Amino acid sequence: MGLTRSYLRVARKSGVRRPLPVVAFIVMAASIILTACGSDAGASSYPIVPTDELVGRGQPIYQENCALCHGDATTPPPLASAPPHTDAGHTAHHPDRLLVDWILDGVPGGDVMPTWREELSEEEVRAVVAYIKTFWPEDVRQTQIDESQQYEEQIQRYGG
Repeated sequence: MGLTRSYLRVARKSGVRRPLPVVAFIVMAASIILTACGSDAGASSYPIVPTDELVGRGQPIYQENCALCHGDATTPPPLASAPPHTDAGHTAHHPDRLLVDWILDGVPGGDVMPTWREELSEEEVRAVVAYIKTFWPEDVRQTQIDESQQYEEQIQRYGG
């Protein structure tokens, strides 16, 4: 409040009349434009839809980096503390954004799984998540995609 009064006092002394409505309009217009432009950028990233191209890129990355601990669609996890990524595990119960974050930066409260940010790009991890989704039956995959979309809508609405 004090800054606005100071600005108006200076504006009056310099002969500027009622600058606040013009400034408010410019700030409001810029805010609307930036919000509109920014909201599309995040919306296109999630949920991750397992296209043939994305799955094809994710499979070798998963086999090289993840299967040693988590197993694959047909084998149980060799490491007892690593959850399977099949529908027998709980991976499908989490939104894509969290899965990507956890792979890159670690699972909160977890101490076994390493972080992968130094070895894999976010796009590579997105491809791995797309490949993991092929382990699930279609109904599980679609439910997880729908729930990931709801999570993204909540982030857009409430911030995250």
